[in-house]
Amino acid sequence: GGIDVSGLEKKEDNDVLFIGFNQDQSCLAVGVSKGFKVFNCSPFHEQVNSEMEGGGIRLVEMLFRCNIFALVGAADNTRFPPNQVIIWDDKRKKDIGQLSFRHDVKAVRLRRDKVVVVLEYKVLVFNFSDLSQLMEIDTISNPKGLCALCPAPNHTVLACPGTQKGQVRLELS
Repeated sequence: GGIDVSGLEKKEDNDVLFIGFNQDQSCLAVGVSKGFKVFNCSPFHEQVNSEMEGGGIRLVEMLFRCNIFALVGAADNTRFPPNQVIIWDDKRKKDIGQLSFRHDVKAVRLRRDKVVVVLEYKVLVFNFSDLSQLMEIDTISNPKGLCALCPAPNHTVLACPGTQKGQVRLELS
């Protein structure tokens, strides 16, 4: 059972690189070697199919149900490198902001007022409207990009690894 959402008959031409829900679990984002797709969950249907020049999209984070995404390219992507977060307006088909780092991005989380970027040893919090940095949190090695961000507008709760093995750090504001 199950539904194949990769969408191409030649599976080797369209590897799945990322799978994740938006903040209210109403949509499923899939990063593939030729771009990204978004599926509405109820009723289930393809909502967005964006082929991107340059290569695959390794991380896709939706901003609820709107046309704004945070994208991170795969290692072979010539347009979206793996050490940049591109804030992408899919309606206009262009980037509206970007954040660059010396190291590869491990994860991204969005909410209407914040962009959270996870690097292997840091979690960085940015203001969504102007991408100014609000906070920097040191972590233990975090190659999987473990991080959770509460999407509720009246509660900012961020959870990430602490600086010691087995520790979870919570930031509340």
